[in-house]
Amino acid sequence: MVSLHAVLLQLHALNEATISPTQGHHCQALLLKLLSSSDSKLTEWLHTASDLRPYTASSLMGKFRKTGMSHTINQGNSYLVRYTFLNTDIFTAFLDSVLKEHEKVQRLENASFQIGRVIMDSAENPLCGHTTFQRLFEDASSGREITLRFLSPTVFRSGGKRNIIIPNAILVFKSYLMHWQKFSNMSMKSDLEGVMHNLRISRYHLQTKILHFPDYREIGFVGDCVFELPRNISDEEAGCLNALADFAFYCGTGAKTAMGMGQTRRIK
Repeated sequence: MVSLHAVLLQLHALNEATISPTQGHHCQALLLKLLSSSDSKLTEWLHTASDLRPYTASSLMGKFRKTGMSHTINQGNSYLVRYTFLNTDIFTAFLDSVLKEHEKVQRLENASFQIGRVIMDSAENPLCGHTTFQRLFEDASSGREITLRFLSPTVFRSGGKRNIIIPNAILVFKSYLMHWQKFSNMSMKSDLEGVMHNLRISRYHLQTKILHFPDYREIGFVGDCVFELPRNISDEEAGCLNALADFAFYCGTGAKTAMGMGQTRRIK
């Protein structure tokens, strides 16, 4: 049975250092570096994987001193990176790599860290959790209203040429369905994509936010959005859409979810 995991990796700062404000790509690189110590073939596969990746990575979270376009890491402080896994083998390799690497110095740009704990319990932090595709499917409600909170800048690609920076209902739920179909051992209702065309946004509180990557920038939306399901769909169809909304906690939303973007929580 495929298990889903959302964890926080604790990092203890060993020096004071100035870093760029956008750290998602560095947090992704740290994950791949850690995994290579446990399973080099797995890391090779992840490097060549398609846009639908079986994991997500957040940006670095914690207290920074902000100076212009830079953030200063405070020596002695603890920072967090959130990783989610849609594949049991990758999660197992991650835990194994943390045990192997916890005494070694890890670097994000010119900041040095030592690995602390892996936080996995939702009772300790609501950004953590674990479940299975089957449990998501079986526990899904048939409610007709879904509220999603986009925690980090979220964006959709359109033909690879421009970004869509609004939470188009079809794009949002189709991204979840595509991940579900690729990584789950459970199939969804065949015509679910057709049902998505009748979803609508009933209210929202959103704003745009810019992420500055080394050679480019990404603009995305953050905040809350409420989606209303059609009243005339079946409970089965509503259950599938609710399961996908719950799945967003693990798969993220839109583009570059492995580089800090599209971190998502359902608000109930």
